[in-house]
Amino acid sequence: MGQKITLKIAGRDYGLTAQSEEQEATLRRAADAINSRMDAYTLSHPGNTALELMSLVALNETLFRMNVQKEMEQFKESEKQLDEDLERYLKDIK
Repeated sequence: MGQKITLKIAGRDYGLTAQSEEQEATLRRAADAINSRMDAYTLSHPGNTALELMSLVALNETLFRMNVQKEMEQFKESEKQLDEDLERYLKDIK
């Protein structure tokens, strides 16, 4: 059983259960990041509702995650190519 915590995101309290201290710290950092992004969008998009601002936060975070996933795929492909090149090199020097 985990530790019950409360996070404030966009002015609302959310009760969650953290399974470890590390998870609690991660959840709190995530909430802080969301709130920081909300604050930035509030300044740059005055008059928008909290839902509209949260939609922008979600879009921004999803785009970031998709870009990271794409980079990871490119790294994996590069690693695969390097492994193949190394195998060929090692065969050639035998």
